Amino acid sequence: MTPSMGSQARTARATTTIPAVVALAASLILATAVLTAPATTWYPWVLTAATACGALFPAVIDARTHTLPNRYTGPLALAAAIQVVAFTIRSADPWQLLWAALAAVVTFLLFSLLAIRDYVGFGDVKYAAALALLATILAGLAAVYLMPVAVLLGAAGRGIRYLLGHRTHKQALGPYILAATVLLMVYGVLATTW
Repeated sequence: MTPSMGSQARTARATTTIPAVVALAASLILATAVLTAPATTWYPWVLTAATACGALFPAVIDARTHTLPNRYTGPLALAAAIQVVAFTIRSADPWQLLWAALAAVVTFLLFSLLAIRDYVGFGDVKYAAALALLATILAGLAAVYLMPVAVLLGAAGRGIRYLLGHRTHKQALGPYILAATVLLMVYGVLATTW
């Protein structure tokens, strides 16, 4: 093994480890804050902003490379699961956990059907399921609409790109999944009283 190969391996491990550490640390800090804070009126907006910021990097990677690597979707799913558990504990409603799992499974299955037909990649499937967990915290079962909203946003984006003269066949769905998640979360915040 040459010295350059060793540094490449260290760089690969670092780029895999950094997103996981950042996602877990941020999620644990937010979960600790929501569990110990007396009032949670700030939590929905902070969670929406944290979701948008935390899921933006994988969406940009998807837009550039048309792939969503597991090193980004895995930590995002783990951070989402931490938030769902913290919110379930805070609300003292075990059904919240069931609804989040149900929304994630439905989203996973719907996107899997698209992946089987080669409309999306399996990275999009995992990314959407992780974001459905987060959307369920604020939007409830409306999170199952993540797939139709993302596909509609993607179709609108593709139509605009087509009108602007960008006639490519490949389009990354990751940014549209993120936009749909944020829309659903904002809907959940505005539709319910915190």
